[in-house]
Amino acid sequence: AAVLAGLLLPCAALAGGPLIVRDTGDAYVWSTMPISYRTDNGPLSAAVTEAQARPRVASMFNVWQNVTTSTIAYARTGSITNTGVFTDGDVSTLVEFNAVETDCGNGNQSPIIYDADGTIFTALGLDETTIVGFAGPCSFNTVAPFQILSGRGMLNGLFQDGVNTAASPELTVAQFDAAFIHEFGHFSGLDHSQVNVNCLGFCGADDLEGLPTMFPFLIDVAMGTLAVDDIAWI
Repeated sequence: AAVLAGLLLPCAALAGGPLIVRDTGDAYVWSTMPISYRTDNGPLSAAVTEAQARPRVASMFNVWQNVTTSTIAYARTGSITNTGVFTDGDVSTLVEFNAVETDCGNGNQSPIIYDADGTIFTALGLDETTIVGFAGPCSFNTVAPFQILSGRGMLNGLFQDGVNTAASPELTVAQFDAAFIHEFGHFSGLDHSQVNVNCLGFCGADDLEGLPTMFPFLIDVAMGTLAVDDIAWI
């Protein structure tokens, strides 16, 4: 199973829920709709171009947007904007990542970054051969109305480079996209769910049918389709 790294605090509840809550118990939600995001202008991987990655990212967000009982919506507003030392459109080094991350932390933009070969993950001290990516909010209003102002995600293109070795593991398109539908749940403000936690060991057909997209690990490509728990929490 490929680890889905939200790199965020795990939830101890049995079902899903909000990623961040105030001391009143109220959840932080996004300040405006649609949620504006910007994408990397470089390739997702050696095998996936920026032009190919862009509609895939949009379709991942649309899985959440298409929930009819929710008002959440997303809109791409262009490429990641220049900030500090980042000026070439393609986030390809740790220095550039830090500049964009800082800008996200200041609430200026919500970047979706493509690490084409996993080198940024490595530079961050993460295992690029096990972590498919991460996503989550960057900045918040710490006074009323206590809302999420920006978020980011980073996709590890090492899993989509067409090479399948120990040093460069590969996921199918369906597996990779399911992983990032999960991560964009974090981006949207959702924590992990432990519904059907027995799937960490054995997962029967009924368990798999109800397995949430926000389950902490990628068990099956079916997690690319939202379950009842995901729909309820978004």
